[in-house]
Amino acid sequence: MVHERWRVGALLPCVLSLAACVSTLPELQGENDIFRARETNLLALNGWHVEGRIAFKFEDEGGTGAMTWKQDAGHVTFSFRGPLGAASFNVEGTPPDLLLRTGDGESQVLTDPDSELRARFGWSAPFASLRFWMLGIPDPASNASVRVDADGLLREMQQAGWAISYDRYHSNAPQLPRKLTLLRDDVRIRVIVDSWNFTEQPG
Repeated sequence: MVHERWRVGALLPCVLSLAACVSTLPELQGENDIFRARETNLLALNGWHVEGRIAFKFEDEGGTGAMTWKQDAGHVTFSFRGPLGAASFNVEGTPPDLLLRTGDGESQVLTDPDSELRARFGWSAPFASLRFWMLGIPDPASNASVRVDADGLLREMQQAGWAISYDRYHSNAPQLPRKLTLLRDDVRIRVIVDSWNFTEQPG
């Protein structure tokens, strides 16, 4: 009997610790007033610039690299730099009209960015929608299913055939995404944003 009591007593701290961890998970719900106010303010942003890292996996292929993204109204400038410069490229324009420049000096006007980038590099990103997803809001061009926490931060979203999850936000206002993951079929893209910079201060 003493032995059984010891076993229960030894397990109790673990159970309590697990319960504490579970209780700290954000409770998810549909959009709330805080989220709608955040969305309105972030949609009004015309210019921002991020530095970060990106990892992709497509079927059995994958890779990682550094990225920069500059958004000026509808105009995007996205740069990817693989390890030692491998598979580096730059995409610039207003989606879907984008110009590709590769690390070896080639240039190409993209007529179907998703399929053409995937054919050349093995992966692509939905640039037209991703400019909004990077901010932690849906693309206003199409319907989306969202789940937010009590602080109005987007945690999960389904839009345009993609499932997007937000694992971490920067702590400083206005708490923009730090880490997000995009999934569609056999494509997985993970983005880590190291720094946010703005041409105007977010509301």
